[in-house]
Amino acid sequence: MKIKWTLLSLVCLFALLLTYAMTTKYPNRPVVFVIPFSAGNAGDIFTRQYAGIVSKYFGQSIQCINMSGKHTSEAVTYVYEQQPDGYTVILVTPSLLISELQILRQIEQTKARGSIPLITDAIIFRNEFEPLLRVQADIQLFGVSPNGRFKSIDEILSYAKEHPGEITIGGISPVGLDEYLARGFAKAAGIELTYIPYASSEQALEALLDGSLDVYQDKMIRFLPLSQSGRVKPVVVLHDEQVNVQGLKDCPASAKIGIPFTHGSWRGFAVKKGTPQEIRDKLILALKEAYKDPGYTALSEKYLTNIRTGYLEADTWRSEWDQEYETLTEVFK
Repeated sequence: MKIKWTLLSLVCLFALLLTYAMTTKYPNRPVVFVIPFSAGNAGDIFTRQYAGIVSKYFGQSIQCINMSGKHTSEAVTYVYEQQPDGYTVILVTPSLLISELQILRQIEQTKARGSIPLITDAIIFRNEFEPLLRVQADIQLFGVSPNGRFKSIDEILSYAKEHPGEITIGGISPVGLDEYLARGFAKAAGIELTYIPYASSEQALEALLDGSLDVYQDKMIRFLPLSQSGRVKPVVVLHDEQVNVQGLKDCPASAKIGIPFTHGSWRGFAVKKGTPQEIRDKLILALKEAYKDPGYTALSEKYLTNIRTGYLEADTWRSEWDQEYETLTEVFK
């Protein structure tokens, strides 16, 4: 018995010493920010620019890598397989919650059929990761072609109620963020829209302009130039208030026309569960300092991500994960 207790004590002591050494020396090498999207994506651009600012307050450089395979699962799996030592951080957006929803639904549906689930080693994002800080929130807009059959959101709503499912709205990828926003808006408005996925925003825009798509949607930074150039006419912004920006001043806010759906994208960072609190604190401090940096303020003004407050600290943001997951479940049901 004494030998067992001695060995247990030695193991515990070794673990404490290892944790102490890991936290006191951290960071002593570059940290990797994993981006679960392809290069040039809005999340990719944000992460690389923000990482450059974070490194000023971190004492180490930050490397950014893209892993866009399998609807964010490639990136989630990679980070999960790394040690929880704070050297691998993942960019988090609603897309990771949507991927979790897809995995759990597939498992549930397989079990309901009496079959053995094919996914036995799935990584459930909310179970295996801990939030650090949410930094940014985007606003989504819907628009039509100036030469299309609809000129306003009122016309769209009126026609959709009389002709369920006939109006088409485009976006990127099936069962992704764009589909969630399109279906969530339609559900809140009490209408049915037919969602058409495209490989890129450019393809969706082409479809709108050639008349094969009724409604185009995109984030503020990509939508605004299209509105200002006259290529796309904005009909509704998914927000609480009208946006006081040139090209959007006459565009109604969803909440103001009685449709309480104001969701959009957001971005922040998380680490694998089990990362020591001391390390998480150092990461959070650097992320917070970067958020207050004049360089980031200028970027948020440039990309119009300062209209909606994106900042959320870890505990509050973790609760938001759960709330948004419930909304996702309802919308995709």
